Amino acid sequence: MIEIASSAQPFRVSLVWTDYPASESAAPALVNNLDLKVTAPNSSLYRGNVFSGGWSQTGGSGDSLNNVENVYIQSPATGVWTVAVSGTSVSNGPQPFALVLDGDFSPLAAPSIAIAIDSNDATDVVLSWPNSLAIDYYEVWQGQNPYLTAGNAGATLATVATTSDPVSYIDDNAAGNPAQNRFYVVHSVSILGQTSTGSSRKSVFTFGLTPGSPIP
Repeated sequence: MIEIASSAQPFRVSLVWTDYPASESAAPALVNNLDLKVTAPNSSLYRGNVFSGGWSQTGGSGDSLNNVENVYIQSPATGVWTVAVSGTSVSNGPQPFALVLDGDFSPLAAPSIAIAIDSNDATDVVLSWPNSLAIDYYEVWQGQNPYLTAGNAGATLATVATTSDPVSYIDDNAAGNPAQNRFYVVHSVSILGQTSTGSSRKSVFTFGLTPGSPIP
């Protein structure tokens, strides 16, 4: 899924693959047939290589002759588009392919995360945040630097899959140690490889004060 931010720039999708060699007498010569389908926010379906005047049109049928398929939308509606590749006929597989997209894509918003101590285990810190469309995975950066940003020296990185909503991440054995105050920043990474700005830093301070003791 891809979110288009503006209709001013065309949305172009190209699918290409290196086909399995066909016999000299084969007609058609295409052995492994893949089909490109692009669905608009209003559910209109565009198939690869169905054109009129150089731009994609709804209707038509899948291309069973070529190993390059394109969908070109001149003025795409803003919102979430879905791009799908189907293995309509793959007699010699697996069949790798390349997919290229171009358009005015919405920037990724920084995840809004909540933080809590696991009630079942006082040494675990639980992060959670809403899942978003078109996200491939999330990066969770953790460190003891109160000015933590991605890539800080000493920061550790965990990758979290988008398998649930909300998404959650558990940092084991994080709390309960005065020397282990933790700071967290989360980034989202889209299926296009875009990385969002970081979430606001979240922190867990695990130290405590004995009543009546002076503040250091």
